[in-house]
Amino acid sequence: MTGAPDGPDGPDPDRPPAATSYGDRTINGGTFGDRSTFNFGNWRTDEPFTIVPLLPLLAVVTAAVYAALTWPGGPQGQYLWFYLGVSSAFTLSVLCAAAGPAPRGPDLRGPQKPRDPRNARDPQKPGDPRDPRAPQGPARAAGAAGAAGATALSKPSTVRVLLLSGALVLALLGLTGLEDVRRNGQVAVAITVLGAQPLVDSEPDKWTLVVPASAPARDHLRILLTVADDDPTTPTCVHRTEAILKATTPGVTPHEQRVPAQGVARFDLGGHRGEVTVDVTLDTRTNCAMRVAHASGTLFND
Repeated sequence: MTGAPDGPDGPDPDRPPAATSYGDRTINGGTFGDRSTFNFGNWRTDEPFTIVPLLPLLAVVTAAVYAALTWPGGPQGQYLWFYLGVSSAFTLSVLCAAAGPAPRGPDLRGPQKPRDPRNARDPQKPGDPRDPRAPQGPARAAGAAGAAGATALSKPSTVRVLLLSGALVLALLGLTGLEDVRRNGQVAVAITVLGAQPLVDSEPDKWTLVVPASAPARDHLRILLTVADDDPTTPTCVHRTEAILKATTPGVTPHEQRVPAQGVARFDLGGHRGEVTVDVTLDTRTNCAMRVAHASGTLFND
């Protein structure tokens, strides 16, 4: 730690404050009027916008954590607006944080001798034209220009304001896209298959597909059904098999659909909320034994 030595009679009140160095950082302390300031490298303790450049970055991080904790699932393509908004907001927030606080102009008034607080009849302040200590003539004009430049430079630049505003707006748009997916997006649901397997054409048995009541509320249901041969070593019956799906839940339409052994059936839930059941029977060749190889559902809105 280094510093300027004092005079033989103690500190000189007319000498400007000394700079103290710690490693590669310099700390400058000073007093302007009744306000103390400290300069730590490029960041000032009296800088009112020090934390502002970090706000967009904090907002983006908060949005990412919120999305991770409440992710609704479903196809990734429906999250395009969320990904675009958050990634763009992150880029702008990093640029805004890297810009740091706005630089301050130099103080051209030079060191100021503080007013004696014990002299109550001396209302003069440094820089008062009546104060014999204040710079006069060109020096006074230069000091005024320096103070005005410092004030102008201490305000956030237009670029920083645009970066900050853009990052916050894009983060908000990303969250809006996420909420839209949460309320209207496609959601995969597990389907339970009830009934004995395999089914043979000569038997009147059926399967029942059940969508749980805990599934998110949507207007439509899409069922992907795959029926396969029970014994893969026998001649295949897949191309000769059709599945007949009958909705047994009131209000669900259409009531009956016929799809191939590997097909998709769509149902309009008609505002129904809760468990949905669909019966499945087979139309296949005689003595063809079939089983459900796969059944999955997707809930979605228009």
